[in-house]
Amino acid sequence: MFDSSRVHVRTLLLVGVLGTLTATAGCQASSGTPGGSASGRGVTSGDASATLVPVADYSNYCIAASPLAASASGEWSFTIDTREETIPPDLRIVWDFGDGNAVEGIEQVFVFQSAGTHVVVVTAYEADGSVAFELMLEVEVVLPADVAVSALAGADRTVTEGEFICLEGGAEPSRDSQTYRWRQIEGPTVALQSVTVPGRACFEAPQASETVRLQFELTVQDGQQVSTDQVSIVVRSNPELSAILTADAGEDQLLTSGDVVFLTGSGRGGVVGEPCTFQWSQLAGPAVPLAGVTREVATFIAPVVTGEAQTLRFRLTITQGDACVSDEVDVTVRSGDTGGGGGGGGGGAGCLENAECDDGLYCNGAEQCVGGACEPGVAPCPGQQCDEATDACVECLSDADCDDGQFCNGPEVCLDGTCQSGGDPFLPAVAAGQVLRADIVEASGLAAGRRNPGVLWTHDDSGGANVVFAVNTSGQLLGTYQLGSGSLTDAEDIAVGPGPTPGVNYIYVGDIGDNSSSRSSIRIKRVPEPAVDVEQAPTYVTLSDVEIITLVYPSGADAPAHKDSEAMFVDTNGDIYLVTKRIYPNKVYRASFPQSTSSTVTLEHVATLPTGPGLAWITGADCSADGRWIIVTNDQGTDYANIWQREPGTPLGEAVTSSPCPLLLQSEPQGEAIAWDALGLGFYTLSEAHSESEPLWYYERNANAD
Repeated sequence: MFDSSRVHVRTLLLVGVLGTLTATAGCQASSGTPGGSASGRGVTSGDASATLVPVADYSNYCIAASPLAASASGEWSFTIDTREETIPPDLRIVWDFGDGNAVEGIEQVFVFQSAGTHVVVVTAYEADGSVAFELMLEVEVVLPADVAVSALAGADRTVTEGEFICLEGGAEPSRDSQTYRWRQIEGPTVALQSVTVPGRACFEAPQASETVRLQFELTVQDGQQVSTDQVSIVVRSNPELSAILTADAGEDQLLTSGDVVFLTGSGRGGVVGEPCTFQWSQLAGPAVPLAGVTREVATFIAPVVTGEAQTLRFRLTITQGDACVSDEVDVTVRSGDTGGGGGGGGGGAGCLENAECDDGLYCNGAEQCVGGACEPGVAPCPGQQCDEATDACVECLSDADCDDGQFCNGPEVCLDGTCQSGGDPFLPAVAAGQVLRADIVEASGLAAGRRNPGVLWTHDDSGGANVVFAVNTSGQLLGTYQLGSGSLTDAEDIAVGPGPTPGVNYIYVGDIGDNSSSRSSIRIKRVPEPAVDVEQAPTYVTLSDVEIITLVYPSGADAPAHKDSEAMFVDTNGDIYLVTKRIYPNKVYRASFPQSTSSTVTLEHVATLPTGPGLAWITGADCSADGRWIIVTNDQGTDYANIWQREPGTPLGEAVTSSPCPLLLQSEPQGEAIAWDALGLGFYTLSEAHSESEPLWYYERNANAD
């Protein structure tokens, strides 16, 4: 993990709740010559070992640490200990405590939250950005077995109906061995979606005609210990919704045995454009078989009743998405020997003319009086939908009646009873923001953060620094994150996905470009995605725990004619995929999970892309977080995105050999960066051109176009 450039090492053992420091050792350097190479000596807890710093002026620097309270609360102070009176003022001192954040200054206070080995790294930068020296402190945190665990369900919140909400659970103290479980204990039921982040569960706030309260309980189990905590989510109504989901089962009816009975319901949805389902069910009375006429209307023959009248009760349930409402109606059936004409146009009821049989409904046909008895009508719209509201036969009643199941031709809609063909599956591009050249010179790849919703990751092209950049969805720079030590040869794409630690999202930086097809191997840098605040001021952070995956292409028939690749993505199972650039049709290669970081990995050829518009000169790719959508882009004069919709369980290599959906993009000079947003509801593109600023384009997926 740490190379020979680590110039000063001290090891401390923390014991107790977070330990007590029995002694603070002074800086002790091993023998050697300033500026030369020297190895450290073995030490025990509380002592220190050191190698000489390459710059002689800093040879006596080390980290000093001490607890702020004897109670071992975990709060510690750290500083750089030196025999010099002051540290040169032009040095920039950056601390990394392994929590994904970097802070600057000579002295720091930090609270350790979990057991295990923690590494504290201090890097000093000269004014020109070069490293002056680097110090490292290893802290072994041992937590007693009897420390009680406390579940932390988070703060209560108020949200709006339809909003996508994530519950963020945790525990104090936090350990890797803990398990988390959420359950709902109050309010309208919502569907909790588990995600890869431990302690997190997400859901869509339900529709609310008035403010409602949802209560959730988090259970944390740590060995034999179990702790619970609760959080309230208050959901308020959204006035922008056109209506609240409603159901009306119609008026109660009084009929006679043998009559044809029509249950006529109605309702409306709370979300425009989303289809509703209607379902009738019987709750009470003599059981009768229900037959459907339309989705709103059901019919049955009134059962034979002798003596007193019988009441049958029916329920209409209307469902839209995860929401449902219901209403009930009573049908009272009297015996057939009471005389009179019955009601509702029932067969067998006495009548003199057709008007006496008419039940006022169009979709069940025109009832007639035949031989003094009412006969039911014949449905007027065989093979079509019947619209009771307009008394007409129509092609469709809702958009759902028109959906052809095809993604590429967009969402079909029902307009005035006629199906209209779909348009584009994505809405026109919108400039979400601007990325300044002063921040990022040549953006060659793009990926949406998963630990950090609202954050996008990018990097410079060939010759760029060994860093990645975090920007928000308006293009504003949030931070520059150094990928440990070393350099990048030709970084061409970036991805975010799962990795070796379950529940942790990783950034993958593809150092995979090879214009001349001369590299003996390529590599990918992988590091846990750090925490980023979408409103933070630009910061500079050095990331630790950077791993390198070294790759080579296969030989023989599976070898590419040219080894250059600028497109990389990571599947939901951790497999890494590369798409070649300079051959046509392009090939797809896979490095299966888990990838070795100690030996060279040989890529496997798994697919050859089809040919078509935008499928040559591939310069970027991405896979949505749920694995359902694959996208590639190109730079060959006319910019396209080609999109595959992948069915669950389909191997990726099989999915991308089918015909994709080509989408013409907003023209960009050297458009190479493309990424799905965190929820797969649209995608971003970004040019690597050298103008003063470049627009960050966003393409939203058309509703129902899937």
